[in-house]
Amino acid sequence: TLNHIIVYIAHLGGTFIIHGIAKELKFNSFACNIAALYFFISPAMLGTVLGIDSPNQAYSSFWGLLSIFAYLRVSRPYNLILWLACAMIGTLAKENAIVFVVIPQIIAFAFKRITLSQALKDTVWAIIAVVVYFSARKMLTTDVVYINDEYFENTFARKFKNVCVFLGMTWLPLDFVS
Repeated sequence: TLNHIIVYIAHLGGTFIIHGIAKELKFNSFACNIAALYFFISPAMLGTVLGIDSPNQAYSSFWGLLSIFAYLRVSRPYNLILWLACAMIGTLAKENAIVFVVIPQIIAFAFKRITLSQALKDTVWAIIAVVVYFSARKMLTTDVVYINDEYFENTFARKFKNVCVFLGMTWLPLDFVS
């Protein structure tokens, strides 16, 4: 029960952050509410919330969304510090949050909040953060590491399955077991 509460708190926080991001991007109230509602009840997110083993995914998402909000909302140079700190905390929760070192610049540029040159400068900072992260990870990794070959399978069938899972989890109430 405590695990579900912990996950739900992260999910609820993410929902408020989505609303804040939409508001920051000048969406009208109806659009902000729809974005937050869709995030709150989307099948993939509910799979995370209802899964007993998913605090890492919920907090990875929470910190990643918070990094976008910080990048868009906070004035320079503090937004860079908060953005990268939140993205790295999310990455420590689950490594797929590392995409949040790139997503905020794309969103800000797409909504004409920054120039292309500013997006590229910020991406250089992101690359530095990623290099530091992977360097630390490499130095802290022991020699005895079991790597499942499943993660290195690169066949057409695997790619097709991944696309189907992506589409299924986005639009249908499926989980990985299904």
